[in-house]
Amino acid sequence: MNRVHEEGPRLPLDSESIKGLRTRIIGNIVNFHSLVGSTDELAKDIALSGGEEGTVVVSNKQTEGMGRSGRRWESSEGGLYLSVVLRPNTGREEVSILPLISSLALSKAISTTYLIETSVKWPNDVLIGGKKTAGILTQTSMKDDEMEYVIIGMGINVNNPIKELPHDIRRKSTSLSEATGKDQDRGELLRNLLTFLDLHYQGFLQGGGPQLLEEWSDRCETIGRAVRIQMIDDTIRGSALGIDETGALMVKQGLDIIRITSDDCIHLR
Repeated sequence: MNRVHEEGPRLPLDSESIKGLRTRIIGNIVNFHSLVGSTDELAKDIALSGGEEGTVVVSNKQTEGMGRSGRRWESSEGGLYLSVVLRPNTGREEVSILPLISSLALSKAISTTYLIETSVKWPNDVLIGGKKTAGILTQTSMKDDEMEYVIIGMGINVNNPIKELPHDIRRKSTSLSEATGKDQDRGELLRNLLTFLDLHYQGFLQGGGPQLLEEWSDRCETIGRAVRIQMIDDTIRGSALGIDETGALMVKQGLDIIRITSDDCIHLR
């Protein structure tokens, strides 16, 4: 039975949003908030205090949403913002594929909920028509050479007013309401997302990572594209060949094949 904790005034996203949810790990405990600084930070506090694996933090709005490389994630009302506490009994290298598995689950959830085609971009973005509609941030903590926790944070543009985003973000972003021409039900997306996340996480724990990475690759717009990898002190231009078993991107630059584990990946025309 899923246990729900609600804080603040009743929201469009509340206990009714996950009514009927049946998951084994992810979503057994869901904390709903009206406004937080960051769902990632709240999930981290839960993890550090011994909170149960699969606990989910959902907020209607964030004031300090976090993106990759320390960037701010614009988290206005109308979006879906959540973080999940995981405690896989694996090493750091094994959990490196969790961002890709999570973006696969999110891509499937969006397509299932709204009957719209989605794709993924390495390492963890979900696209509609080539524009970003969602991003994922993963944080890990090791203690005594063992995995203490993994936080999977997600920000999804559902009914957000894209026109209010900064110009450099607006031109390469979209929302589900913009893509479909009408406001959409975030509750149904939340239920489907938690269902797919739970299913794929169980598959990961049971050794199904390679198959999930194959599914991810089938949806990926990055593979086969000319890309630019923007590093702190270098830039790599080449062709994205695919990913390895850890989720790293293999890029061919001249006669060399370079393994990319992080950094920004820009698709070139």
